[in-house]
Amino acid sequence: MKNSRTALRGRRLAFGCWAIALSGVAACAPVNIAPLGVAPADVTSVDAAPDVVAVDVPAPIDAGPDVVAVDVPAPLDAGVDVPAPIDVRVDVPAPIDVGVDVPAPIDVGVTCAPGLGLCGSACVSTMTDLAHCGGCGRACAPAHATAMCAAGACQVVRCDAGYVDCDGEAANGCEAAPASDPRNCGGCGIACGGAATCVAGACVCGGVMCSGRCADLATDRANCGACGYACPTGVACASSRCGAMACAPGLTECGGRCVDASTDEAHCGACGRVCGAGTTCVRGACGVTPWLQQYGGTGDDAVNALARDPAGNLIAGGSFSSSITLGGATLTGAGRGWIAKLSPDGAVRWSAALGGAVWSVASDAAGNVYAVGSFSGTTTIGGRMLGSAGSTDWFAASYTPDGALRWAVRHGGTGSDSAQRVSTDAAGRVWVAGYYSNTTVFDGRSLPSLGGNDMFVAQLGAADGSPQNVVTFGSAAYDYMGGLAAEPSDGATVLIGFGTRLLVGTTEIMGTAVAGAILRFGPDLSLRWNTVLRGASNVNVSDLARDASGNLYAAGEFAAGPLRVGTGSFGGSYYNGFVVSVDAAGAFRWGAEAVGNVGTTGHEGVDALSVGPDGTLFAIGNTDSTTFSIGGRSVPTAGGRANWLAAFNASGAATAARFYATGLSIYEQTLSAGASDVVLGGKMVGSGVIEGMAVARTQAGDGFLSRSPR
Repeated sequence: MKNSRTALRGRRLAFGCWAIALSGVAACAPVNIAPLGVAPADVTSVDAAPDVVAVDVPAPIDAGPDVVAVDVPAPLDAGVDVPAPIDVRVDVPAPIDVGVDVPAPIDVGVTCAPGLGLCGSACVSTMTDLAHCGGCGRACAPAHATAMCAAGACQVVRCDAGYVDCDGEAANGCEAAPASDPRNCGGCGIACGGAATCVAGACVCGGVMCSGRCADLATDRANCGACGYACPTGVACASSRCGAMACAPGLTECGGRCVDASTDEAHCGACGRVCGAGTTCVRGACGVTPWLQQYGGTGDDAVNALARDPAGNLIAGGSFSSSITLGGATLTGAGRGWIAKLSPDGAVRWSAALGGAVWSVASDAAGNVYAVGSFSGTTTIGGRMLGSAGSTDWFAASYTPDGALRWAVRHGGTGSDSAQRVSTDAAGRVWVAGYYSNTTVFDGRSLPSLGGNDMFVAQLGAADGSPQNVVTFGSAAYDYMGGLAAEPSDGATVLIGFGTRLLVGTTEIMGTAVAGAILRFGPDLSLRWNTVLRGASNVNVSDLARDASGNLYAAGEFAAGPLRVGTGSFGGSYYNGFVVSVDAAGAFRWGAEAVGNVGTTGHEGVDALSVGPDGTLFAIGNTDSTTFSIGGRSVPTAGGRANWLAAFNASGAATAARFYATGLSIYEQTLSAGASDVVLGGKMVGSGVIEGMAVARTQAGDGFLSRSPR
């Protein structure tokens, strides 16, 4: 703006009417100012006063006030001493046509360079400017923090000394002071109970300790005036004395009883409003009570799989390397797996150890539980000894709804065999999908691979685990299983990753260097149809889900796009995640892309899918980008590795998206969507925040489960 101001000063010397133009008069005739004592050509009279010159000036086009005062500096070439400034008074007559060319108004506008916008009088980038972050006047100045404006979003870079960001919200900056905050004393989420205060990061009781709790005897209803002296229900404690029989502030009288309608499940938000089973009253509304459970021993532990039974209970499975404690029961053994049944509120109903890692779990309509995985050597499942024929074999086991073992079986050959997915149908079949190398054996049938790892889909009898049927397929490369979804009674669908040429029986399927495919098998394991997922480079698949209408959903990531799914295509950036839907016949419906930094720096993936009872599709994944969006829905991020949760409607629109974990790495991500909640699981490494709660691993890695409202 320095050059602009210099130009304006030059224009003031050229036009004697400069102040008139700035004061609102649209235009004026030029005025020539001569040295004092020399009459200019257009001056009609000069007042005798030495400091006033009267000048008749033609009327401006748009006349303003009758009299305008103009400060005019002395001419540079004046022959006499002239005091400055000279007060010139101009009598402006009524508008007349004087036939004088009027100069155009002086242009004082500012043109900003490309990529910049005008905020006030300054050209700024609203994508990076802290004073105008995302728009003029939107200051990025969170409290107690150093901030940055990235892509028009305000982000906290680091907190000031003595402050931390506990809620992850950039708007309120680093809101907690662990040295003095009683809600976050010494760390996020550490609350001082009762009347305790936070001093130097430690909870200090400023009142009296009553049964291990800090109490203010002046106001504590449970300890009013003395420890253990409780006021009647609904009666407040004031000045160490119980008050009159009336509901205390914040309580409501319902049926002759004072209740807190914000938390009372029988009077949630209003008298008589009862919350249903599995829900609690939170802020006056019936909903889900969030919880987080961490499972860890002295070694490497993980949650690998989640499912639900018809009653809404959770079925979880995973692995541990030394010992793991689940609901008060400690399971031990080296390199083993585990399975557990939990109530919706997270209480462990039963748990059991298995001989190898559990990779997938399922339930049938009767509530029976199924688990599959792999093991090496000799193992015992529920007292039944199993021995592997090769490097590793695969196993399947079933439990009653109460946790009693129904049956356990193993299958495998001379190489490495692993069961990766399990699903059940209404016809009494258990479907198992996985991979094998060299040669596998199923029900006495020897089945060689085409090279590398090949895949299998097997049928077991739900009642006893007896072998029913099997189909194998693969390519010359290392193939892998991404997902399995059984139809109610008409077969099953699998999602696989394979090399350039896949052979399923006599059907040849062509892909790219690494591609994905959705394969539908009938009840007799004949191939019904296939849909290939191809990209400009590698396509990696991770999970498959099915809704009640028979639509299928596949997830994964692709190195370069566009991603072609049958006759449809979408996307096109470096290592982006994807969610794609096909109908019951394999035809493309829609696709959504998880997008991070453009170029070769960001890496996004979609790891797991789950369809809720209402048909809402939920997806979880990860990103290490500084910007992120899923299905076109942007999610603010401060950068670094983070894990996200997103929801999609039947048309493929992302209806919600958020980060559920930051500051740590999560592997083997899995999830299960219920009618009102979403439960997430996996293996966490490092320390960070999951669903707003601080966590820290104990050894190499811990398993976790977290429940949150949908």
